Amino acid sequence: MEQQGNQGDLSDDEGIGDDDLLDIVEDDDGDFVLDASLSGVLGLWDLSTQRLRQQCKHPNSIVKVRWDPSGPLLYSCCLDGVVRMWDSRSGTCEKEWCGHKGEILDFTLSRDGNVLVTGSGDTTARVYNLHSPER
Repeated sequence: MEQQGNQGDLSDDEGIGDDDLLDIVEDDDGDFVLDASLSGVLGLWDLSTQRLRQQCKHPNSIVKVRWDPSGPLLYSCCLDGVVRMWDSRSGTCEKEWCGHKGEILDFTLSRDGNVLVTGSGDTTARVYNLHSPER
């Protein structure tokens, strides 16, 4: 079944957005979308204008992206085995969580935004308390 209505491409004049996407997540208000690309660029898109608002570059392909439930932060995991926390306003990486010996294939955040759980190709899962003193 084909959906009818307003349809458009999320792309810009520089060719950003023309890459293979591995994950797409909408914010709770339905105003913005995050995308995770094979080329290692996280895109933050404004749905009302269908324009790229921010991009965050990674050293490898991004597998998953998530919104922080309580603020302007974004989370991403990459095939380099690192989860990153980004400021959505500046595009700056604010924090990294390492520890896996392989690529991180999936992660989730608790609903209150206090706990991060990762799953890796090294056959392990890790639990991180995001509000511990090292944050």
